[in-house]
Amino acid sequence: MPELHYFSISDNPRLEEWGLWSDLLSLTELRVFNASNANINGTLQVFLGNLGAFPALAEVSLARNRLTGVVPEKLVSQSIAKLDLSSNGLSGSINFINNLASSITDLRLDHNHFSGPFPADLSGLYLLSVFSVAHNRLTGVVPPSLARVWRLSWVSVSDNLLQGPVPELPDSVKTDFAEAAVKGSFCRLDVHGPCDQETSSLLSVAAAFHYPEILDVSWRRDDPCNGWLGIHCGDGDGGGGGRNKVTGVNLSRLGLNGTIDPAFASLLYLEAIILAGNNLTGTVPASILQMPSLRVLDVSNNALEGTVLSVRHDVLILADGNRGGLNVTAIAASGSFSSSRFQLSEATTPFLTFATVFVALFGY
Repeated sequence: MPELHYFSISDNPRLEEWGLWSDLLSLTELRVFNASNANINGTLQVFLGNLGAFPALAEVSLARNRLTGVVPEKLVSQSIAKLDLSSNGLSGSINFINNLASSITDLRLDHNHFSGPFPADLSGLYLLSVFSVAHNRLTGVVPPSLARVWRLSWVSVSDNLLQGPVPELPDSVKTDFAEAAVKGSFCRLDVHGPCDQETSSLLSVAAAFHYPEILDVSWRRDDPCNGWLGIHCGDGDGGGGGRNKVTGVNLSRLGLNGTIDPAFASLLYLEAIILAGNNLTGTVPASILQMPSLRVLDVSNNALEGTVLSVRHDVLILADGNRGGLNVTAIAASGSFSSSRFQLSEATTPFLTFATVFVALFGY
């Protein structure tokens, strides 16, 4: 039946279990495939991953089945307008959605196990009207570019691990942002407005680490001093205006990937940065070494490269064990820095004391 255009078998949960196998590829003229709640198992690789198999395919409904695995990065058709994969067991990233940009109007991915951040730029989805990704494990922020998808009518993102501010969308767009905020997404309960400056800086740090779930689970709301993993706070230099400030970041041995973001330097009271024992690549931003409050920087045992310039005798720098060949070069007249010459200032915080002793004894 290669000339078949429309296939519908939805709402037949008593069918014998079946999969989307290669036999379907003979339906080369297929335009609509509706098989929601039809007892389908397996993956989407054969059916949706064979490029050009269904050049006219415009509508795919596979909701409420038992599909698993990832969605192919590039799909069989560049003309899919409606894609409903909700209520399955699908996982992996949702980066594939940008490959639907030229055609998609209705995209439903809710109630799965998708994870990782949103694609950074969603503005190319200019035809998109319905966008539902609720009830997954998506991390990071909702990109501001969503506001440039001007045909949107409905957006659902609740029950994920989202952070940051709520994007400003036109009043005509219905959302579940308020519900998501109550359940812990976003930095503010009142939905509108920016996050605190320290929150924003730390979210930039997390973005450079690709928004790992281990941080997103803990880094909630708008107060980093309220139990955020690896964040230590104090009164800074006494000028914190009554609110504690971030004085230490200890994210060692968390399996982090990505790079070190210069946003660390905007944490004005930060005294210790410990990132040892991860898989970080790239270089150490020079701006971090210029922070007047910094006393300890431990980036040992990563895959960093380049050169760290040690210009101050009062900053302990640990950078050994980097697979990328990171070097520390002292350019002060007194020569190379050594931990035995390191002196704690009288204004030191308890965490700085702990961090200095900890890295000096154990090296991470």
